[in-house]
Amino acid sequence: MNVIIFDVETTGLDPEKNSIVSIGAVDPNRPDETFYGECRIFDGAEISPDALKVNGYTVDEITDKEKQTPKDLLLKFEDYVKQHNANVLAGFNISKFDLKFLAYTAKRYNLPWDLPTKYIDIKNDFEDLVYNNPKFADLKHQIDTMFPPPVENHDTEKINFISLNRALKYFGVEDEPRPHNALGGAKYATELYGLFYLKSHFLREYDKYPMNIAFKGIEFTPKIVSFNYTDLI
Repeated sequence: MNVIIFDVETTGLDPEKNSIVSIGAVDPNRPDETFYGECRIFDGAEISPDALKVNGYTVDEITDKEKQTPKDLLLKFEDYVKQHNANVLAGFNISKFDLKFLAYTAKRYNLPWDLPTKYIDIKNDFEDLVYNNPKFADLKHQIDTMFPPPVENHDTEKINFISLNRALKYFGVEDEPRPHNALGGAKYATELYGLFYLKSHFLREYDKYPMNIAFKGIEFTPKIVSFNYTDLI
């Protein structure tokens, strides 16, 4: 199995109305050979101020006509994936977000889906094994006490929300710097992938973080999901 772990930054949460503005990716087998690219938004794309607060772009930057189009960026990402012989895409929450944006971009420009049709969603696996597992209730309580989740009410879904930063808290890794960068997001997801599934660091800058002893005796195989990209649209 050859995996590419990736992250996208966008102008909002709706892949039909909002646009990709950047893609970052890491090959865990060759972590020094990363991918990063930015693009201008497609004509007519909606822009959420909240999204720009997260990724740090300005309206001028994402509408710069000198930048490549989302089509060009997607094609370059496809080339990167092919060059690294990847047959599985991975990331944090990609089944509900990142993959959808790639699929809608392909549709918008009448491109065939030329990426792998299998994925590993680290968020789903982490929640299944850890966040909703009674065996880890004490650890969850410790994390939630030290780093209270942003809950405005008693909605169960919000209380159980697990972000990439929160998942990494289980391994003692500090928050990703803000504003959020697609390559930074891909690197953090790669680190979680290594710590969670393989009990090891992939990226040298994270070697300073020790493995949480609660996970040392736990073996978990990534759940590989096959999909048809048209189901994402």
